[in-house]
Amino acid sequence: MEGRLKNGGKNRGREKTLMGMFLKYMVLFCVNVVLICIGAYLMIAILGGTGMVYPANYPEQWMNVHETELREREDLRELEFPYGTNYGVYTRNGEWLYGTIVEKDREATWDGYERQNMSELSGYYRVFEREKEEICIVKYYFQMRYVNQILNRILPTPELLIPILMTIIFLVQAVVLARHFAKNMKKRLEKLQGVTQKISENDLEFAVETTDIKEINQVLRSLERMKDALQKSLKKQWDMEEEQNRQVRALVHDIKTPLTIIKGNAELSAEDVGEWKEILSEKTDGSGKLSALQGVENCQKQILEHTVEIEAYLDKMRLILKHQTAAETETCIACDRLQEKLKVQAEQMTSPQDLPLMVQCHSVQGVVQVNLEQLKRAWGNVLGNAIEYTDSEQGVDVCINEAEKDGVSYLCAKVSDYGPGFSSEELNYAAEEFYRGDESRHDRSHQGLGLAIAKRFVEAQGGFLEIRNSEQTGGGEGTLWLKVAKHAIKQSGGLF
Repeated sequence: MEGRLKNGGKNRGREKTLMGMFLKYMVLFCVNVVLICIGAYLMIAILGGTGMVYPANYPEQWMNVHETELREREDLRELEFPYGTNYGVYTRNGEWLYGTIVEKDREATWDGYERQNMSELSGYYRVFEREKEEICIVKYYFQMRYVNQILNRILPTPELLIPILMTIIFLVQAVVLARHFAKNMKKRLEKLQGVTQKISENDLEFAVETTDIKEINQVLRSLERMKDALQKSLKKQWDMEEEQNRQVRALVHDIKTPLTIIKGNAELSAEDVGEWKEILSEKTDGSGKLSALQGVENCQKQILEHTVEIEAYLDKMRLILKHQTAAETETCIACDRLQEKLKVQAEQMTSPQDLPLMVQCHSVQGVVQVNLEQLKRAWGNVLGNAIEYTDSEQGVDVCINEAEKDGVSYLCAKVSDYGPGFSSEELNYAAEEFYRGDESRHDRSHQGLGLAIAKRFVEAQGGFLEIRNSEQTGGGEGTLWLKVAKHAIKQSGGLF
């Protein structure tokens, strides 16, 4: 797998680790810090050598040079002291005469002199005994000063300025190295990001490029293996789907053939039954046979109707295989007309099993906008569930009437059976797809789709499905609630 990586063999010989790369930058960083320190030392030496700054002990040097003047000069105010150096002249009794020591420090300075302990005071002190019973106390600091007095006023001391400059240079070089490191890493990680992006888009036809970083290449090789595995999995899935579609297409074709035969034979049989009806109608004693032929004719009509429905379902299956959907049309149908259709469907589903059927229809005014095909399937599923589990001698009861819920009028199509009814669990989940309750209402061949399909169809048309146990029959009860409009709604499906 690693050999398939683009540039894999070329980069393998010069791969670097993240630790090695990081250490390289750390070494470079430390070298720059050392160079900065050396530069600061050289700067101090250059400034001192060129006479631009005084050394830190310059006040002591100055006092050593001017010691005689400090002792004998009549008025020290005429003497120019170094910048940052202050002095005070006292009498031997501690009386302040003159000087530059600030007023708040004058008394403390003299107290320190008398106690021969000035360690508690800030700075350094030197005492000169003068003529005329005077004492001169000089206060100074060990720090570098600029020769130019203007620079002393506007700039920090050289000892402070140099660390500031060192800090700025340190931060700048840290930012530069960090940006350079981030830029290099980003350039390498872009390849990793590109691979993950293509995999997320299911674009698996590409070669994975490597970098010169060992850890990143390990991730890229893992992604390469994942890409290949995903590609194989998707190909297998596509092949399975294609095979499944092929089998379904073949199945649809195979079902179509016997349906055509059944339909043709039913049509021929209908013609024969019509001829026999004409012959028997001419005979007075053929009423019994005529009635039997009428029943056969009704069965043939149902066969033809359901054959047409199955053909429509097969057409939909072909569209689904092509990833297409048939246009769903809704129709505005009068409530009395819809009642008749639901009643006829109930009669057609119960007659083959000779199940007793009791139908109650109450007048409902208005129209219902529905997809008749979907409604027929939903009603058929609810009826089929009741027929499957009812007592064969008692049959099923159907009631179609109008009811109101939350201020909305509904046409309620209710079917009740005489079976064992729904358990509490089934009442909660009976309309869920693939739910199968206990064996009392679901045999092993039951797939748990009928009521779920009915619920979905009715809800799509603005109604709902109600499942409960009937108080009258003691069995299960399913009700389709369909919204009723008092006036016809203009739409493409027309008004029935």
